[in-house]
Amino acid sequence: INQYQADENMFNRKYALKRSDEYFKRMETFYSTWLTKLKALPFAKLTTNGDIKWVLDRGVVIEKDENGRPLKVVGTHTDITPIKRTEQELEQRVKQFKSLSENIPGVIYEYEYREDGTDGLRYISPAIERVFGITADDFWNQKYITPKDQLRINEKQQHSRNTLESFYDETEITIPGLSTRWYAVHSSYSYTDQDNNAKVFTGFMSDITERKSVEESLRINEEKYRSILANMKLGLLEIDNGGHITYANNSFCYMSGYAMPELIGKSASELFLPEGRLDSEKEKWKSIEKGLADAYEVETRDKKGNKKWWLSSGAPRYNDKAELAGSIGIHLDITDKKNQELELVDARIEAEQSAQSKETFLANMSHEIRTPMNAIMSMANQLA
Repeated sequence: INQYQADENMFNRKYALKRSDEYFKRMETFYSTWLTKLKALPFAKLTTNGDIKWVLDRGVVIEKDENGRPLKVVGTHTDITPIKRTEQELEQRVKQFKSLSENIPGVIYEYEYREDGTDGLRYISPAIERVFGITADDFWNQKYITPKDQLRINEKQQHSRNTLESFYDETEITIPGLSTRWYAVHSSYSYTDQDNNAKVFTGFMSDITERKSVEESLRINEEKYRSILANMKLGLLEIDNGGHITYANNSFCYMSGYAMPELIGKSASELFLPEGRLDSEKEKWKSIEKGLADAYEVETRDKKGNKKWWLSSGAPRYNDKAELAGSIGIHLDITDKKNQELELVDARIEAEQSAQSKETFLANMSHEIRTPMNAIMSMANQLA
């Protein structure tokens, strides 16, 4: 253990320079005490090569002089260097954890379920004052959470305790004198008893007020634009990469004659396009896949099978990863306008046909009149 010879291991000042000062100081204290019971003393000492080892000395005085001073001691030396190094590493880890818990943008806590029913926080990091502006005692003792939210949290905790599953919750807290804040809790069990019952839950709380504020702004804006889209006169239709409908606004439902549940998940081409137009629709989809927007007039059918004309403008739709997620189309019902155009075309054709008939009639009449007139003119010339 000591890497000394047998005579060097005797308690002798001759070898003091080879041993640590702490060794002699503690050993003198150890042996100067009039011991009658087995005692243990851990200490650090130097080996012959200069390394430090930790040794646990256990000893008992077996002989004393007439004044009661120890003459002989029987004992053992045990190398506890690995244990001491582990303790030192653990102490260092504790310091690192403490530094981390005090400086991370959140609060670490431990919640303990006790046998006497006095459940509560076993530890909460000092960072709570920096994150939430209140002390740990105030946070636990004061009721900053509404009863409704507290009931939900208790139910989640109980479920997590019964199933040993982690849980997550977002809760609004109101602190007098401070603005209302939101915090998120991530928690999981860290210790169970011999019956596998959860005894300690370790969790992390973070301030998500800014994120919730952004989410609320996004929600308001989304509702506003959804309201605009839902009530504008133009029909809006979103389809996925497979051509299936994922969203339609109220105007589109009115145009097509379908209710929203009847549209979601259905193939847009099969619902609205007459037979023979599917190939042209595939060509338009290829343009959309290339990121090209397009506008065109398309003949469709509504729910009752009535012929409709829509002016449609389609463009590719991408997800948050910039991947093609389908297309979005704006549709305007131009059936009345198209019918008027077709009526005008029919009227023009009818007028052209009428004019052609008139010309044919006049040509025929001219021929019929010209033939007898030629004979009359010839006879008149002869008589003259």
